[in-house]
Amino acid sequence: MLQTEAKRLLDHFHFKDALAFFERADPGYYLKIAGWSESSFSVGKLMKALEAFVEVEAPPAGEVPAVMSAVDRSSLDQLKEERNQLVRKRDYLRSDLKHLPTDEARLAHALQIKQLTRDIQQTWDDINRLEAGKPIPDRIERSEVEEVFHGVTNLVKVEKIRKNYVSYLSKARKGLRSPELIPFYEDVIKEAERRINESV
Repeated sequence: MLQTEAKRLLDHFHFKDALAFFERADPGYYLKIAGWSESSFSVGKLMKALEAFVEVEAPPAGEVPAVMSAVDRSSLDQLKEERNQLVRKRDYLRSDLKHLPTDEARLAHALQIKQLTRDIQQTWDDINRLEAGKPIPDRIERSEVEEVFHGVTNLVKVEKIRKNYVSYLSKARKGLRSPELIPFYEDVIKEAERRINESV
């Protein structure tokens, strides 16, 4: 379905994939954009065009759809722009990841990418709620340590995280990793040990 594919492209934007989508979905529009090269302008235009294919879910039969106020419409536009910016930033970090020279830089980038992916999904959820006339709940802020363990419920995975960060800590103390990350590594190890001990 075009709507589903358009939403996927908005979540995980790739310039060439977007062009290929419009070549199939809207040949007339594709003729206008076929010669485009990737830039902030062209990416922004393509993302706005993709939004037109994302179908707002219809309310159940007999249910009167909520009328969106001017304030909600403004909030919706801001959320869509925020989502687009987050996707562009994440895609940039992904493309830059393989060119980074150190483990520390790659780790920092990977954590940012992970957080951006969650932020994108949260923004999508907020957009869907607003379009359905529902309130947007307060966001839960998590620390960097909590982000490492977010969604991890398997103790085997917790132990694997602990071992990895013990190794990172050892390398940092030997000067093989940035010493600035030592407090972070120690906090992750302490949290892993706390979770393991609580399960015993």
